[in-house]
Amino acid sequence: MIRLKIDLLKITGAKTFTARDGTACIAFPLEANNVFISPKTGSHNLDLTLMRNRDGKDQYGKDGFCTVDVGKDRRLAGERGPILGNWEDLDGGNQRPGRDVSAQEATRKAPPARDNSASEPDDFDNIPFRQKFTPFQP
Repeated sequence: MIRLKIDLLKITGAKTFTARDGTACIAFPLEANNVFISPKTGSHNLDLTLMRNRDGKDQYGKDGFCTVDVGKDRRLAGERGPILGNWEDLDGGNQRPGRDVSAQEATRKAPPARDNSASEPDDFDNIPFRQKFTPFQP
């Protein structure tokens, strides 16, 4: 499990305001932060990137930091997204990509190995439901 904490006010152009009903809100420009708006669903996605620290854990026990993904073109032009926060791996790096399967579960699901050398004869004469093939002759 990875725990991530981000400071929303570090998003480019983020501003706090109070709505008419008294609710505290944060707003930020969508285009400047490379927010993708889905034409099908209308969902708004802010892409983030988790980067590992070059020297491992830092002095606070964090494994890396989180930035706003500015997109390939802007990244190749040398632009970097703001660092929003830090993350730490609570499992100590023991997680592998995909589903973690215990050794006991993996061996339980594996089919047993067959030893064909001694248990089955080469010809199948002793199997009652199996008949020898005889070619059709007109």
